Amino acid sequence: MAAVRNVRGARGSVSMASRVALFASLAGAGLLAACGGGGNGETGSPPTAPAGSARTVSGRINYSGTALGSHKIVVVLNRQGDAGPPAYSAVLSRPGEYAIGDVADGSYTVLAFIDLGDDMGAPQADEPTGVYDPGGDGTPDVVIVRDGGPASGIDVAIKDPSR
Repeated sequence: MAAVRNVRGARGSVSMASRVALFASLAGAGLLAACGGGGNGETGSPPTAPAGSARTVSGRINYSGTALGSHKIVVVLNRQGDAGPPAYSAVLSRPGEYAIGDVADGSYTVLAFIDLGDDMGAPQADEPTGVYDPGGDGTPDVVIVRDGGPASGIDVAIKDPSR
């Protein structure tokens, strides 16, 4: 598993101002609470997964472009319907497995991006980005953490921006 740092609230190394800026950018791009959820395409209900550690959202970040270099990948969980900053985040050194622990019960969207600006701020238009969207319809799907259980297989494919 790639090196992951869990950042929660203002206690982590990412400043609250950066987290608020990230939230504002994601909200403006329609990637937060206002985006709704698409479910899993089969039952119409968002995915929950029985495997993994309790209160953990985990999966794999995939990226095959050339922009990564020494930049970090930021993975963000945004609580549906919450107007505050991202609820949880993790920072990876390279694509691969991630796990964000101590996640409270709730509904979340998941976004990952390569922080080309190395500022831990909101993703910029030129930064490769991806969302949890297993149906591939371009709309972030909702991940539910319920009864302290885990959500695994929450994979995100980061793509280079269209030019």
